[in-house]
Amino acid sequence: MGNSLKNIRVKISKIEDKTKQYVDVLYRCGLILYMAYLAMSMTMSCVYSVSVIMQRVGIVLLLLVCIYRTVFEFFRNIKLAIFSVLLVLFSFIISFVSPYMDTFPFTAMAIVGAIGISADQILIVGIIGNLIMIFNNVFMTLTTGYNSLQARDFFYFGNNSFYVSKINNLSSTDLAAHHFWIITAYLWVRGHKISWGEIFALGSVNILIYSLTGSNTSFLCISLVLLIALCMKIRDALINKKKITDTDITKTN
Repeated sequence: MGNSLKNIRVKISKIEDKTKQYVDVLYRCGLILYMAYLAMSMTMSCVYSVSVIMQRVGIVLLLLVCIYRTVFEFFRNIKLAIFSVLLVLFSFIISFVSPYMDTFPFTAMAIVGAIGISADQILIVGIIGNLIMIFNNVFMTLTTGYNSLQARDFFYFGNNSFYVSKINNLSSTDLAAHHFWIITAYLWVRGHKISWGEIFALGSVNILIYSLTGSNTSFLCISLVLLIALCMKIRDALINKKKITDTDITKTN
């Protein structure tokens, strides 16, 4: 009996090794589509049917990946598998009790589907999903009747600066908040590898976002995050300089 269970686990493990990379791709695609839908739901989508298709395809992919992870975890880590099942069941109960939590089951499926996926990859997926919303927003502003040009005095735009209409975005601060999330996630993923050029480029983007939306909170939050990144970059530069100096002294002696 013990040998048969062991053989089953070995076979299941081999199947997982062969299929995991493809399932990971499906998970990323599903999460990108669903996060893009959630982001676009706060704006007026250029084609409503497209966002609905993104939502449904994303949910189907997340559901399939969730089932895959749970089934294979039963043969590898039964405690994690049981926790995954309970989490999904709890999310459906909460969504049934409170209509304001109707997206909780899909969030739970995304959490279960993330088993074996690095945090950095999930953040990159989130960045892509939010960028889809931003591209959609810019496209609508430039090509539809929701376009709005208002006279605002900015030193690099003059009196005819581009303005993201609140009619288009429901609230221009939403767009700034998504940029804040993207920049923060990007800084986290890059970590100590981030360059001086990237920090100053993100600073320029911060000024541009502020000029388009007028969101003081997002501007200050992005500025604070960039200031922290700049301080860490200066600290890393000083540490590397000290290491080089110590190495030179050692070689000299």
